[in-house]
Amino acid sequence: MSKSLFRFEEIFRHLIHGPTEPSSGPPVRLGNKEFLDCMHRMAEEHLSDPLFTTSNAAESLGMSRMHLNRRLRSLTGQSTHQFIQETRLESARTVLLTQSQPVSAIAAGVGFKSVSQFTRAFRLRYGAPPAEYRRQNPDGAPPGSPRS
Repeated sequence: MSKSLFRFEEIFRHLIHGPTEPSSGPPVRLGNKEFLDCMHRMAEEHLSDPLFTTSNAAESLGMSRMHLNRRLRSLTGQSTHQFIQETRLESARTVLLTQSQPVSAIAAGVGFKSVSQFTRAFRLRYGAPPAEYRRQNPDGAPPGSPRS
């Protein structure tokens, strides 16, 4: 097994099961791609949890909030909060376009504490409130994408 795959599995195991034994060596450092993959996976796993924050993500990765924010911003241009919210909004957009769930159910399902908070964030990101966005895209294709 390659070293990078082993490191990734070790970090992922720690995220899922927590530390199993005290670390005897230096902390494992993920490469940029592995780090972003891990962040995406973590954000998706905690999608419906409105209490999942930058602090939770940093603790799971074994780094400080500031270090996590600096590293993520250097790779994506986003803070950890923005990254988590973007993941939630993208998931909400997908559900909105492919399922007929009410907006309130989608908002709760992607971790927003209130429908108004979700609607405000969705409008800022996609230029229209969720219900209007759904009406504008009845075939499920996002604006600007090729229609089948």
